[in-house]
Amino acid sequence: MKSAKNNRKPSIKAKGFQASPNQQRITKFFQKPSSQNAQPEPPNLNASSHVPGVLEINKKIYFKPTLDAEKNKTAQCSTKLPVMAVDEVILISDSESDHELDIPAAAMKGISGPHTCTTSRNGNGENNSDGLQSSKYFEMAVEASKAVVTEDTKQCDNSMGSDSGDEILSQLDIDEIISSQEMLSPSKSDRLSNTSLNSSENVTPKVINTSSSKSPKAKVNYFSPLRRLNSPSKTKNSRNSGGMKSSSPGRSSSQNFKSPNSNRKQSVVREHDNSPKVKKLRFPEDASDSTSTPQFVPYFLKNFTSIIDSVSEDPHSTHLFNEEDASIICKFRSLSTNAKLLYVRLFLRKWKWKIASSIKYPEIKDDLTSVFEELHSAAFIVEIRDVKDELELKSLLEILSAEQIAALAKQMNVTSKKKTKDGLEVALLALTKTKPVFATACSVETIMKRKTLELLGPTYQLNGTCRALFSRMFVMHSPPQYWEDEQEQSSNQLLKMLMSDNGKMLYPQCNINKTTIIYTNRDDLLRFHDAWTIHCSITAHTESKEWEEVVKLGENAFALLQENLQDSEIRNNDEDLPSFLRVYKAGSVLTRIVWLAVEGYQKLKNYKVATSYIHFLLKQNIYLSQYRGRWHERLVINQKQYLKTPLEERKFTLVSALKDEFLQESHKLCISERFDRLMEEIQKPPKKKAKTLASNDATTSKANLDTLLETSIDLFRVCEELPVRTISGEKLLNPNSGKSVFISQQDDDGSTEASSVELFAISYYQKHEGYMHGIHAEGAVVCSLFGLLFWDEIYSEEISDAFHSQYQIAPLDLNFKEFFTRRQGIILDKLQGMRSSWSIQDAMDVLEKNWNQHLNVLSIVNWSVFPDVELAKSLLSRLGLRVMSDICERLARNFRHWRSGFPDLVLWNYKDVIFVEVKGPGDSLSFKQKVWLDFLLTIGAKAEVCHVQAVSNKKIRT
Repeated sequence: MKSAKNNRKPSIKAKGFQASPNQQRITKFFQKPSSQNAQPEPPNLNASSHVPGVLEINKKIYFKPTLDAEKNKTAQCSTKLPVMAVDEVILISDSESDHELDIPAAAMKGISGPHTCTTSRNGNGENNSDGLQSSKYFEMAVEASKAVVTEDTKQCDNSMGSDSGDEILSQLDIDEIISSQEMLSPSKSDRLSNTSLNSSENVTPKVINTSSSKSPKAKVNYFSPLRRLNSPSKTKNSRNSGGMKSSSPGRSSSQNFKSPNSNRKQSVVREHDNSPKVKKLRFPEDASDSTSTPQFVPYFLKNFTSIIDSVSEDPHSTHLFNEEDASIICKFRSLSTNAKLLYVRLFLRKWKWKIASSIKYPEIKDDLTSVFEELHSAAFIVEIRDVKDELELKSLLEILSAEQIAALAKQMNVTSKKKTKDGLEVALLALTKTKPVFATACSVETIMKRKTLELLGPTYQLNGTCRALFSRMFVMHSPPQYWEDEQEQSSNQLLKMLMSDNGKMLYPQCNINKTTIIYTNRDDLLRFHDAWTIHCSITAHTESKEWEEVVKLGENAFALLQENLQDSEIRNNDEDLPSFLRVYKAGSVLTRIVWLAVEGYQKLKNYKVATSYIHFLLKQNIYLSQYRGRWHERLVINQKQYLKTPLEERKFTLVSALKDEFLQESHKLCISERFDRLMEEIQKPPKKKAKTLASNDATTSKANLDTLLETSIDLFRVCEELPVRTISGEKLLNPNSGKSVFISQQDDDGSTEASSVELFAISYYQKHEGYMHGIHAEGAVVCSLFGLLFWDEIYSEEISDAFHSQYQIAPLDLNFKEFFTRRQGIILDKLQGMRSSWSIQDAMDVLEKNWNQHLNVLSIVNWSVFPDVELAKSLLSRLGLRVMSDICERLARNFRHWRSGFPDLVLWNYKDVIFVEVKGPGDSLSFKQKVWLDFLLTIGAKAEVCHVQAVSNKKIRT
């Protein structure tokens, strides 16, 4: 056997492992990314129809070498694979004991494509790089022959039967592969050798099995390239990026058979004791070459590439790219792996000039000079000397580090009392105002610019065009939220994908069904992205309280919004969209920017401009109609407190607000109460005696007064006297917080326990009212119960456009009126069942089923509210189906508005449930809290307000 093996040509050697007769071993050859010009796409041939023993599934070739049962020691299998478009080659061997499967070197010759990057050596010891091709599909010619099997192959032949010849994989074989949930455990003994590859014979590395349950006959190969294999995990409900449920939080075998961009419908994965083992082969690099391509692609590059590929191949997005965009995407794909890694690293950092010498990524390469040069030659980054004439000296000085600016000051003989960077920068800029001694001499600014560039050395910034393109692709992949910064939105997506792939973050199983085109053309998308960029800037200035910058950006947004509303084509296209998709148009973002600018003008006490902006926002009802209540309230306050508007105009404003169809109940209550106070103000006599008026003026004044007293509008009312309870407690002064802190317990030894006002109230109700359970979570309690009872309706796969990304925790229309209207039938049917035909046990069964199926899935359910499902069932049984159904209907009709304002506490015992809104000293009810309490009392629930009164303001020392 040994002599026969030595006479063979160099080959790939795969060491088998001992397994049961039904076990299979799958060895998977991954092709690495390429970096050169693309080859013409070959014809996509179906392997199964041309070659026996080969089956093509989703661009993967499954090759099963067969064994000749008539031979005891050796058996041959010779099959030629045609040139075809494939992504992976998977060899499946039925083995029971140790054997060696030889695949000649010719089988690996010519492998190239977008997933190939191999390094070999010629006879002179020089490195040759082959297979660096750039094509969507790669050409592969594999000739597998001379599979030599040891004597132990007899057992394998007996287990498979006496059939000989090549055979097609059965459907059972495929199911066994796809349903596999177990990975080979990593072997700490494996290490990569400095393998010398001969280019003429194309010698490929040895591979051994590293299973944790390997056969005693199998010897450890210390030169194996298998360096990182994930061990099996018992984590449940984990999901890979393709949407299939996996038992492992890491990579699973099921992940190899489903594209990460495929539809995320839940798949049932069967668990088998004899599941196939999956190995991932990688081609080793020359260990002596420290500049070789990283052997494992980090998550950020893998996920970045996945997003770029999924968006560019999405039929709903193809019309949003022009030739320049397509060229940039192709150039990025042709970059080397090191260049891609560095670019993504820079993309995820703040967009500014970066000194090349200060960028250190040893995991990419020790010296990044050549990588920077590659990105610069491909126009993905800009060198500072290319645009030095466009940059001001102040901008250049800001790039310098503190040490560099100190060195520059020393060269220019500049001193400053302030030795800080800012102080030296001011002193250097002051020096530029001096005139040169000689008329022909260079200016001080020119000299300082030259010296600054010398100190900086190679300094780069991402090309704005390329960066904007990739940022737009992230927006198309997952619609951003208003509170997300542009930089955060990109990094958050990559992090979500990583956490999801590792099983640490679970997302609801959803159906991505896009039917409505949001952006009609590329210019439409550009307008949204530009508006979102402005919004990110104005949000940052608002948080920093830089109100001057806020109003400047607001003025620009105000002008753009005016143009947007005057363009009939844009306005009509936006009106045709449902409101939950309209928020991703430029008009909606600009409207929010103008509203933020109103806050800036308020802080600067420019109330006239702020009020004019509010009038402009109220004249349109296309964008952000859910904000109209806030606009009306701010307008009423400005007219009364700051502008001293006449009573007639103030009444007109209030009446117009009450007639607004978009006004929510809490805002109606606020406007109604302000209207009552206005009427009382009108009827009061003036404090100062008015001057004598002419007869016609007096008549006009009396007529205006009569007009003001007339009203024909319906005011919104709530219960005037809500149930109130007052309790007393000893308050602990807390200088570090504005919240009230009370002593909830005092032991005999004098020690005390401090708590918030809500926990103090819970302690009171448990001690004095007999309530066994109490939760302080406000609206999270009822929202979680609503999510558990209506999970199927909320995440229904039949609703189009609800999910645009597989990493959403809720449908896009949840916070809009379309959520209820588009699910009205199924929601009303369940509500009717809860009110008529359901028993309390039926409701608890639905709750428990959804709890068990979706536990810890990111959703509208807050899994930390209830420690276990039994506590949730206990609350539901005490609450009753009638009350619960009315609360669920209220949330379903307007989730965005009613998710907040709910009472602080939910307490219950074996008899009843009570909802309590707790108010500490100096606190009062908001309008939304009043409306919620009134609603709960109306539907028959028990609710009240608990005022906690402080009996002492002395500081307690423990």
